[in-house]
Amino acid sequence: MLDLFADTDGGGADKGLALEFRDFATFATSGGTDPVNGVSYDGFLAAKSKNISSQIASLQKTIDDGEDHVAKFTASLKAKYTAFESAMSQLKAQQSALFAKFGSMGQ
Repeated sequence: MLDLFADTDGGGADKGLALEFRDFATFATSGGTDPVNGVSYDGFLAAKSKNISSQIASLQKTIDDGEDHVAKFTASLKAKYTAFESAMSQLKAQQSALFAKFGSMGQ
């Protein structure tokens, strides 16, 4: 029964459930190096965390780009409004000058 849960002889060949669970937990959380082929790997939680961090960075860039676009569009609208206000002011001044010179002409 002890063989079911642990390595009873210390040789590592007869891994029990507890050791298998420990190995799985290590793989899941931190990864490591595969003893068979020596390849390093991230655990799937670490890999998922990296993936989510990458998505967050991508979304933040999209937000930043959108904010830049809105700021430029706002500046453009303000410039157009200022130009419109200036033109209207000039037209009102011309209207007043024309009314002063020619009168209301039937109004």
